[in-house]
Amino acid sequence: MSVSDDRFKALFLEGYSGAVSDMLNQWLEGVTGSSGAINDLWDMLMDQEGINPGMLNDRMMEWFKTQGAEGDSYSDLSKDYWFRRANPPDPEK
Repeated sequence: MSVSDDRFKALFLEGYSGAVSDMLNQWLEGVTGSSGAINDLWDMLMDQEGINPGMLNDRMMEWFKTQGAEGDSYSDLSKDYWFRRANPPDPEK
């Protein structure tokens, strides 16, 4: 699956609806307690999480790592983060 597919699956399974961008916006609004453009909401989340100021992609890479994602690039970290959210461990195992 692509990162887009995993992002859609994760957000859908968490109860969000609409296009991927709509679901992402709904999730970010929920975790930040604010509304606005997706990039602005990501920046708010990074600020709330104590991620150092800088370029958004660099900040997101650091945040993905704090969430347990593994990888050396933005692409790898993003894919791993959304894959893990889309495929949580089975609590029965």
